[in-house]
Amino acid sequence: MLDIFRKRTNNIAFTFLILLIAAVMAMFGVDQFNNSQRSGGGAAAWVNGEMISQEEFQNTLQNQLAGIKEELRGQLDEKLILSLGLPQRALKQLIQLRLLDQEAVALGFRVPDSELAEHIRKLPYFQVNGQFDPTLYARLPNRGLEERRQRKLLLVGKLQDYLEDRVKLTPQDQKRQAGLQRVNFNVRFAAIDFNELANRHQPTSVEIEAFLAATPAETLKQYYDAHRDAYTDRPRYRMSQIRVGLPFGATEDKRQEAQKKINELMPKLNAKNFAELAKQYSDDEFATSGGDRGWVDTMQLEPESVAALEKMKVGEVSTAVEGPGGYYAFLLHEKKDKVVKPLESVKKEVATALLKDKQRSEFEAKYKEQWNTMLAKGTSIEPELKKFGISMQETGKFNLDQGFIPKIGPGDAIWDTLFTMKGPGAVGSKLALNEGKYYFVQLKEFSREGGAPSDKDATEAGVSLQSRLQSELYAQWIDALEKEARIKTELDFSAAPV
Repeated sequence: MLDIFRKRTNNIAFTFLILLIAAVMAMFGVDQFNNSQRSGGGAAAWVNGEMISQEEFQNTLQNQLAGIKEELRGQLDEKLILSLGLPQRALKQLIQLRLLDQEAVALGFRVPDSELAEHIRKLPYFQVNGQFDPTLYARLPNRGLEERRQRKLLLVGKLQDYLEDRVKLTPQDQKRQAGLQRVNFNVRFAAIDFNELANRHQPTSVEIEAFLAATPAETLKQYYDAHRDAYTDRPRYRMSQIRVGLPFGATEDKRQEAQKKINELMPKLNAKNFAELAKQYSDDEFATSGGDRGWVDTMQLEPESVAALEKMKVGEVSTAVEGPGGYYAFLLHEKKDKVVKPLESVKKEVATALLKDKQRSEFEAKYKEQWNTMLAKGTSIEPELKKFGISMQETGKFNLDQGFIPKIGPGDAIWDTLFTMKGPGAVGSKLALNEGKYYFVQLKEFSREGGAPSDKDATEAGVSLQSRLQSELYAQWIDALEKEARIKTELDFSAAPV
């Protein structure tokens, strides 16, 4: 059990998915739910051959957005939604919920009709004055859909209970945890980024020429083919735009209103008055500059916008273009086509990149071996690190129950290193890899506070640890299900609206 106490992960305590739909429906009521049933169809994702509909996705996302908007007192716009990745989160939660439902069925869990009926009667959004109101339930346009939804939630709840029962602490485990909570450390450490150190030495032109001459042509071509995008100038457009914006998840009335506005505006637009009308009608940050966006890379644009610009001639105004963020009109000032630089013209750049990779690899191998050899002998490498300008830091006092190391964060390898140290002044026997960096660790202080923990202390420590371990097990279970599953998403979140 001590190994479990010692291990820490970077998982935040898992928010159980079975509360998701019930919570948002309780918050926003049956009418909101009814409206979502009339939204568009189609697949948002497929999970092991089962469809998650766009209807489910829209319902979940709209409810989450409404909840967040309420918390932010209305300060929620499209940019914030996209920067927080809320659509992606909503779909991920639905995928995870479907995986858990499938696993519950596979494990043989069942929900009898009587259990389902009792559960539905207790749902707060079907109650009036604390009593189930059948008229509210009757208002649902598709009660069968809601019953299937609630049955899945109950199945997942049974799976949750099953998993929680897998983690039980004995009284001895509880006392041990309470004792470990009283163990305090203070650690000196240095974070070593070998890539950053290696990049301080840039190859000279002489080194590059010599490397280029010694490198087979096939090696250069293989690297060039694998990194062709780095040697490609994507299409670029110098353009202006007018946007009639739509909020994320806009109602049909709002969409029609925006469509009417862009349709009324388009006949008035031409190259000469575009800037003036952009200042009057555009809903984005470019309005004050007459819609002028300057040079724009295709990676900054939605596919619908790119498709329209590709067909345009310089000086031309586009037809109305519909995109995720609303309706657009474009004025094209200049364009530069995609250009793939031939290998012959970038051979030196390719050789430079290959040489840098080689030098980074050799640098890391050399110093890792050298410093690990010193540490294995119990010799501090602090003087060596000073040569590279790497200074030591101090965590300050912390204990195991925090679950993280101050100024470092989660770090299983560092925890393991601490448990091998014999006393103050001791150094780790090797560099500890954590979050892409290597750490040199030296124990400054070690102390144990108080006497033996009381039964109350042991119980409290046990409850806290058991809850954390249950959450970690649940999260790891879902990770495993996701890795083994056949998941295909039909929605594209790869770019933000222009």
